[in-house]
Amino acid sequence: MRDDELPPAHDAAADAPPGGDAGRLASDAEAAAQASAAAAAEALVQASAQAAARAAEAKANLEAMEARQRSADAEILVDRGHELCRKARWRDAIEPLKRATELDPQAGMAFYQLGDAYNHIDQLAAALAAFESASRLLPDNWRALQGVGIVLDRMRRPQEATAAYQKARDARRR
Repeated sequence: MRDDELPPAHDAAADAPPGGDAGRLASDAEAAAQASAAAAAEALVQASAQAAARAAEAKANLEAMEARQRSADAEILVDRGHELCRKARWRDAIEPLKRATELDPQAGMAFYQLGDAYNHIDQLAAALAAFESASRLLPDNWRALQGVGIVLDRMRRPQEATAAYQKARDARRR
């Protein structure tokens, strides 16, 4: 075969779309990289949200555990204060009972015992405040309501004392 009989050489570049294979491959690679980055970002957002939820749950569990511990400590202090009241050691009973009300502001019996102790050492304003707190926390506790009446009587406030005694009677009937 002679040189002039040879078929013309095939030009692959002429058949390629504009930009060529290299351009298309680069575009495909860029799209894949963007999709991969978006998936990684989404996974990171989900992981962060899960970590935040676990942290919030752990914090709530810790706070609940601390509240239970404060309540248990308050109960021990109420028992100690009550025992001191039973022994007529009113002044000694005040500190553990005050601490109990600080640890557990919902401890109605701590306020009741504290009111009793204050009443016995003639700290009437403090006794009234403690009995009133106890009666708010324990609205059906007739003894707390009666304590309010007793202190009001001692403070020479008979009309208020009468109303408190009536509330105590009503609560006792329930």
